[in-house]
Amino acid sequence: MTPSLSLGLKIFLLISGVFHFIQVIAMVGFSGFLKQRSMSSCEWTPESELGKAIRRGLILFVVGSGILVLLNLSEILRGGGLAISLCVLLSCIFGYRWFLQLFCFSKFLKLGASRYAHWCLILGSGIASITYAICAVILVMV
Repeated sequence: MTPSLSLGLKIFLLISGVFHFIQVIAMVGFSGFLKQRSMSSCEWTPESELGKAIRRGLILFVVGSGILVLLNLSEILRGGGLAISLCVLLSCIFGYRWFLQLFCFSKFLKLGASRYAHWCLILGSGIASITYAICAVILVMV
């Protein structure tokens, strides 16, 4: 791998890793309206508890994978099957997250979700998905 390609790929991965943490902030902001709505209704439902558990797990995954990418930039740049698999996996996950945010979660805007957080999530997951896909293709070719 040429030095300029290596530097470009490192910058791509660094930006994607940072976007993980921006997404977490936006996810908390986007789902904050759910907490306000559930506190006003004072009803406990299994669905609300399940939703909270899923949101917490998703936040934990995004933070953990962001830390994984940022701490292992040089190992990912070396390539290999595991690095390519990680990039493909993260590209697929954030691509699916982009799809959900754009086409499924837009209805929550009518219920009071933050429009700013919604668009930050669309932008962040889209950029992360594309960046990881590009990195995977480059690692396969090198």
